[in-house]
Amino acid sequence: MQTKDQLTKLENLNKQIRISDVISVLMAQSTNLIDIVNKIDESKLSQIKLSKFIQKVNDSNAIISIFLNRDEKERLPEWEEIAAVSMSVQNMWLTCYANNIGSYWSTPSFLKEYGELIDLSVNQTSLGFFFMGVYDHKESPKLRDDITTKVEWI
Repeated sequence: MQTKDQLTKLENLNKQIRISDVISVLMAQSTNLIDIVNKIDESKLSQIKLSKFIQKVNDSNAIISIFLNRDEKERLPEWEEIAAVSMSVQNMWLTCYANNIGSYWSTPSFLKEYGELIDLSVNQTSLGFFFMGVYDHKESPKLRDDITTKVEWI
């Protein structure tokens, strides 16, 4: 059960996120997302993976569907547009971390089928789901090697 303070952090996070033009986000209601995913042909998806995905949906406070809206004139290479979406998601991830909100980006194997079920246009591609939720955060010590052990300066 979330406290009022934790829910306020999620609401504030939603206000802070600014997404670039190349990403289109959809706050999915968990029941709608589960209904859509349940329509996927079972031969294309293992029941175990489906059950795990549904559990993740139920455990999350918010889910953002991540889409690439490809430039129809293809003025940029596709990899640059995907990279831009990725950077936007990373900014959401960093904002979540700064606010002690658990989050991760998942790209399940059924993304193509999901895109077909929600009638994406030709220039749109589903790139996954960004799961967010509150959790009992405990800071752990960071055991990192010195940068000189990984980088050779020339």
